[in-house]
Amino acid sequence: MNETIKRIINKYLADDLTEEESELLMEWLDDAEHKKIFEEYIRLDGAINKSLHSFDALEAYQKAIPSATKVVTFRYENVFKYAAILMSLVGIGYMCYLQLNTPDPTNSGLKVVDKPVLLKKSNGEIVQIDIEKNQDYKEGGNIIWRQEKNKIIYEDQLATNVVYNEVVVPEGKRFKVVLSDGTLVHLNSGTTFKYPVDFVANKNRQVYLKGEAFFDVKRDEEKPFMVEVDQMNIRVLGTQFNVAMFPEDQEVNTVLVEGSVALYATGKEKNGVKLTPNQKGVFQKGNKKITVSDVDVSDHISWMKGRLIFKKTAFKKIIKKLERFYNVKIVNNYPELDNHEFTGVFDTEEESILDVLEVIKNYSPIEWHLKDNTIVITSQREIE
Repeated sequence: MNETIKRIINKYLADDLTEEESELLMEWLDDAEHKKIFEEYIRLDGAINKSLHSFDALEAYQKAIPSATKVVTFRYENVFKYAAILMSLVGIGYMCYLQLNTPDPTNSGLKVVDKPVLLKKSNGEIVQIDIEKNQDYKEGGNIIWRQEKNKIIYEDQLATNVVYNEVVVPEGKRFKVVLSDGTLVHLNSGTTFKYPVDFVANKNRQVYLKGEAFFDVKRDEEKPFMVEVDQMNIRVLGTQFNVAMFPEDQEVNTVLVEGSVALYATGKEKNGVKLTPNQKGVFQKGNKKITVSDVDVSDHISWMKGRLIFKKTAFKKIIKKLERFYNVKIVNNYPELDNHEFTGVFDTEEESILDVLEVIKNYSPIEWHLKDNTIVITSQREIE
């Protein structure tokens, strides 16, 4: 193991990797021998830290929970065939690296109702889309759109009138739409997207969003691309950006990856705020104000690959995301935990919802059980 890799692994253990260092580590771990070396290094580090910082994690957490300033942090990675947890209790002074061999529970006993992606046409017709199929959709002998698994692609029809379609993506699924101008839109779980079947000459490319989407907009200076999200609008020419606003949210989050966008409250385009790459604009629905900050954009677009990244995220928000991604119902009967913040990474394409709950359970004072096909979270003290 060379010194550069050793330094990167040490930074990984300290949860302090840059995006470039993360990529270098992942490339190095592509080699099976490197993966074995990495696991041994982790085990040794974990054993040392465990002996140096042995303490009752549950007891320490319960002491911390009354203070709103305390943060419980866990890090979970299953990429290396094991779970590695980094847990810190801020304000207590303990730092403990623990290794967890998480059991691999299935969704046994949890019946998830599979819902199809729906395409609603302007005439009221509803088309159920089977994301495992490839097919063409025709009208009057002409192909309107083609389906390639979980993506539909619209053909340019040179239309003279704007006709809208609407795609509804249920919880537990993700979907893609290629618009007639070539713009690619990734749609997250629980998202509704309304858009023209074809864009008309001399008119803006206007679309509407409820939920979360990543846009890769085809540049056309004569026809700006406009996204309306609740009470906010986004104006672009050609760019890549992510927008998120679910029903429970009080704000619209826009993260710019490439190009330039302007954000403004509906009807107030002159007061727009421009974003540059690696910036996030937050529109508060209450006061209509927009704030801008620098961010790591990868945290905000990881959902497209099935990764959930939480950074100092309130537990109640984590629950909402888990419900959408896994298409499950979660009831939290431990409200004291709602506003406490967690940091962690989960791969939803590798871990089941029960895997995720087991990880959280091991590093916070909760229990969970199934009741009437609902996941119920309670305090460990209630179980005792």
